[in-house]
Amino acid sequence: MGSHDGNLYAVDSRSGRELWRFATGDEVKSSPSIAGDTVVFGSFDGNVYGLDAKTGSEQWRFRARNDVFSSPVIGDGVVYIGSDDGHVYALE
Repeated sequence: MGSHDGNLYAVDSRSGRELWRFATGDEVKSSPSIAGDTVVFGSFDGNVYGLDAKTGSEQWRFRARNDVFSSPVIGDGVVYIGSDDGHVYALE
């Protein structure tokens, strides 16, 4: 789950224990999406991130032109996500 403190948190659904956290440069208002073993989300720091779902380690990032607060949609291996710059990005 995203947070105003700039982190994305992975939490065990049974125990509520924090599994990992990933720090971005600003607030995370986007709800993450999962594709295979990758968690994808946007941040107000202007980046879209792809993280390893098990470890939280960064696999990739894409720099948009402005804040990213929309939640990604993933289909056929493509991530679709909007930015406050007025664009919807399609990322492979």
